[in-house]
Amino acid sequence: MTTTPRRIQRRRTKGWRAGDHSTNPRGVVYVGRGTWWGNPWVVAQTRTGWAVNWAGEGTPTPEWTASTDSQHAAHLMAVGLYREFANRTIGFAVRAWVELAGRDLMCWCPPELPCHVDVLLELANDQAVRQDGA
Repeated sequence: MTTTPRRIQRRRTKGWRAGDHSTNPRGVVYVGRGTWWGNPWVVAQTRTGWAVNWAGEGTPTPEWTASTDSQHAAHLMAVGLYREFANRTIGFAVRAWVELAGRDLMCWCPPELPCHVDVLLELANDQAVRQDGA
């Protein structure tokens, strides 16, 4: 039986364990900030709405920030920027396939909002990457 890799929302609830929610024999990988896979674009609530800011190493040129009044729109921007970051990073897709293929991926984003994990799941399980990278 093959399971489809999925996105899991990490929680701080007492007693919660990632493994308790995974039926995937390959396990769960945390891919949030602080890991190599984390999104360097942060969604933050401001006094007037939502912003997307760079939080990665170094400073992008030009320094970049976007604002919106919708949390969903801010997440869409952050995911789009992550996709571009992944596409421009040499070897990113192949590394995702090698390290993440077939595994459930975990981040803090609520399931109803777009998340960079969706990009990672696409890349890690893309058949074209397997053919090019293998």
